[in-house]
Amino acid sequence: MLDYVQSRPRLLAFRPTALQTLLWLSLLQAARALFSALFGVVYDAVFAETLGTGFLLLVGGGLLLAFLIPLPGGRLGLRGAAVAAAIAMLARIPVSLDSPALRLWAGLLTVAAAFAALTVFLRRNARHTLDALILALLLDQLLRAAGTTWDLSLRPGWWPVQALLALGSLWLVWSLQRTPDSPGNSGLELAGGVALATLLFLQLNLLGLPNALARWSGSAYAWLAPTLLAVSLLGVWLGQALRPDRGHRVLLAALMIAGLGIGHLAPGVLSAAGLLLAALASLALLLMLPRPGGEHRTGTGLGLGNLVFLILSFGLAFAFTYPYTLPALRGSGIAWYLIAAALSGLAVFGEGVPAFRRSWRRWGPIGLAGVLLVGWLARPVAPSTQPAQAGTLRLATYNVHYGYDGPWHLSLARQADTLAAAGVDVVALQEVDTGRITSYSIDDALWLGRRLGMHVVYLPTIEHLTGIALLSRYPVVSAETTLLPSEEEQTGLIHARLQVRDEQVDVFATWLGLSQAERARQVTAALDWLAERSPRGAACFAGDLNSPPDSPTYQRLAEAGFSDPFRTLGLGDIATDPAIVPQDRIDYVWLRALTPVAAGVPESLASDHRPVWVAVQVK
Repeated sequence: MLDYVQSRPRLLAFRPTALQTLLWLSLLQAARALFSALFGVVYDAVFAETLGTGFLLLVGGGLLLAFLIPLPGGRLGLRGAAVAAAIAMLARIPVSLDSPALRLWAGLLTVAAAFAALTVFLRRNARHTLDALILALLLDQLLRAAGTTWDLSLRPGWWPVQALLALGSLWLVWSLQRTPDSPGNSGLELAGGVALATLLFLQLNLLGLPNALARWSGSAYAWLAPTLLAVSLLGVWLGQALRPDRGHRVLLAALMIAGLGIGHLAPGVLSAAGLLLAALASLALLLMLPRPGGEHRTGTGLGLGNLVFLILSFGLAFAFTYPYTLPALRGSGIAWYLIAAALSGLAVFGEGVPAFRRSWRRWGPIGLAGVLLVGWLARPVAPSTQPAQAGTLRLATYNVHYGYDGPWHLSLARQADTLAAAGVDVVALQEVDTGRITSYSIDDALWLGRRLGMHVVYLPTIEHLTGIALLSRYPVVSAETTLLPSEEEQTGLIHARLQVRDEQVDVFATWLGLSQAERARQVTAALDWLAERSPRGAACFAGDLNSPPDSPTYQRLAEAGFSDPFRTLGLGDIATDPAIVPQDRIDYVWLRALTPVAAGVPESLASDHRPVWVAVQVK
């Protein structure tokens, strides 16, 4: 009986922590789905002009309401927070379904309700709520590693699990409503609320993503994924061990800024080390935010911080889409991260309260098991070298549209199935994201490479996280990349020398710009670079060239000694763009010193382009 009495307070203390952890995790996941849906909405409204201005304003208003709800939400009582928590957990269920409209509105509702509830919890006891946030961030890393950067809980098959979690959370909410509602005085200061939002921005867009750190530094995801989790755990320990005085908070903010700078400027392992240092400092600082605050300061601070979060998010998005929005933002990505880190330095103002001291004898083995699990999930997968057909090599190109189809369903799995059904051995990929929140923070190249059993060569062309890639079933003897002259959207060229049984084949992969003047400069530079590395012998030049068959770009490649296999085989010009009722042929696989035996354009709607494949004879 005594054991029961002693264990019951622990159980009661666990319930709000479990509920808040689920809320934070749902908020992080819904934010990814929401910004991915917004990417499609903005594109269709501004560029494709298929959505009206009125709809765009409606969505914008909903977005502001969802993120600014902490302003009035901080005045809710505990029972109001319980209702908001129940709404958030129920609204999170359809976020996993692959419907662009559903994930937009369900994402908005989940974010709004979660922020309303969490603002109350932060006001009552920020220490508990920030602990729950840390746990949610660690669980987020596990879920993304389990799907190799594609969060398992954001796949359509997850909704039954999410439904069970929602039902479990309703029990937690019910037990919470039985708790006496007394106003708290342990919330966040105004500066702490802003710092919290900016630290969330950094975690969601860079520091919590091992694939993003890997692409930034040119390092291997296989070791960065478990290392980031280990560093995150070290950051949690550091946040608990240090006194929350101003000097330590200044030090952590400075380390975060310095780490980002090193990550941007240094090469290789030094870059990875700098980014890991920034990740460690950010989590430690999360546990040392200034508190307590006044009864309503928490909501005001978090609301203002969320407004800053939105400004930073759209600024970063425009840095990726500068050619079509604000050209002055070209190359400004690092500036947005540094601004966020600097604003998180507002945590130096106000008084801190020591974090809970966890027993690392108890939690250390769990953390170690998590690191080992992530290491196993992130382990390299040996590519298969079995050809699609004996005596042939299938070369392909595919514009994967950041993992989406034309109507903005997340379709990476269908794209992989399309390539597998075509039996491709080598494929050039364009519009490849590797860690942007607007594409669920997935590494498209890594995910497709693992799914198809292929080696991956990736070239980041914009802000480290967007570019082109080359996947190969055959060993890559050597690989190198270069950027092409680009006044509009930056692009580049990949060269990989492949060992195809007894023969070596040079494969070049690219994406060319949208204007004729841009393409003229790029194809000239590409052919000069190509000639230096592969003056003769078997070669392939593949990609989305944004050029029809009667264009100067087409003529230049023909004059350079490449042949169009569709013309060679008498197949004519088969349109590839758009995927739905294609009108234009702009995607090509050009050949030199290779004999085509078949070619095709699969009738796939998995992207906004259709893929192109060509089978050639090999020894």
